[in-house]
Amino acid sequence: MSALSACGGGEDPRAEQAGASAFAARVHALQARSETPSAALSQAAIGAKELFDWAEYKYPSLFPKGPQNFSLVHEGVSYTVRAYPGGTYLGLTDDGRVYGLGAFTSGQLQAFGRLGDYSAQIQADSCALYPGSCNSNQPLGPVNECFLPASQALALGSRFQLSYSYDSTGRDGTASGEVTTESLVEQHTQFEGQPAVQRAVNTDITVTQAGQTITSSYRSKYYAQVAANELILALGDETVLESPASQGNTRVTMRRVHQPAFLNSETTLQPGQSLTRSLTSSVSTTTVLSGTPLPPSLDTQTRQETYAFEARETIQVRGRNFETCRYRETDPGSPGESQVVWLLLGKGIPVRTISTDADGTVTQELKSGTFNGRPL
Repeated sequence: MSALSACGGGEDPRAEQAGASAFAARVHALQARSETPSAALSQAAIGAKELFDWAEYKYPSLFPKGPQNFSLVHEGVSYTVRAYPGGTYLGLTDDGRVYGLGAFTSGQLQAFGRLGDYSAQIQADSCALYPGSCNSNQPLGPVNECFLPASQALALGSRFQLSYSYDSTGRDGTASGEVTTESLVEQHTQFEGQPAVQRAVNTDITVTQAGQTITSSYRSKYYAQVAANELILALGDETVLESPASQGNTRVTMRRVHQPAFLNSETTLQPGQSLTRSLTSSVSTTTVLSGTPLPPSLDTQTRQETYAFEARETIQVRGRNFETCRYRETDPGSPGESQVVWLLLGKGIPVRTISTDADGTVTQELKSGTFNGRPL
């Protein structure tokens, strides 16, 4: 009773207990009708506390801070519940099902998916939920002047078309060519059970080296959400690469799921600031070589990225002046490798990119481009 009396905004704790018991009974009845019982979901990192704290952060008028968790056992099934003023409840069963009950559900018990459905978003918002846990991976402020805010970047129909020159020098000699890229925000969809905005990016690369010309095409779909403070939460992507090879044409299909999803926090940097983040992704790959499929692979990949916003800079590219933001991307585990990119102010579109690694240096410069039909 002491736990219950600490929540509910002054309401009768006995009334809350009765309401919570009714809530648990309805959950149990709904579960009993389920045709396929689900396995328990691991909650080692994120559990009921984090879920309910996140709901209070996301919907403060509906779930005001203050209530504490309490447990109920009904017909041998355990529940964790948090009760709010006005007969509003959030609940989590031991098998990871999320439920709500109150005026916002018209007084009817409503299922809201599973704890795992919210894990990526909870982790992405962890800095706001628990400010003491903030580190360099987290946003340092609002989106800076270099980039479009998420609501514009992921607006349906948003499109850009870009053409770049390509030049490389290195131990294999020199090469030159052209890169064309077209991006279109296509639709609202689902990715790994989460709502997402789908953006298609088609890139074609034609490179001539030692008299031989090779053309490769990338057909990609990127899945993301508009997050708080106009940031973008990246969920994952799918890419199909087609390229000629000595053995015949190669087709590689790759699906990458970020675990967890991550924010484009580099867009919040100010000149002179930097951040480092660790990314873990589940990557499935299938390859077809000359019509023959190779065994598929499923890997977990972990990498680190360091972004530094070095300076605002006016540069000249192919006879034109551009106001840009100069960013440098490096991998702490791969010294000597770097990518410096000059981003068009306010658009975040690369105007010049210089990539360096053990094989040499590749330079790409903008030849022409449009954004939503208007020349850059």
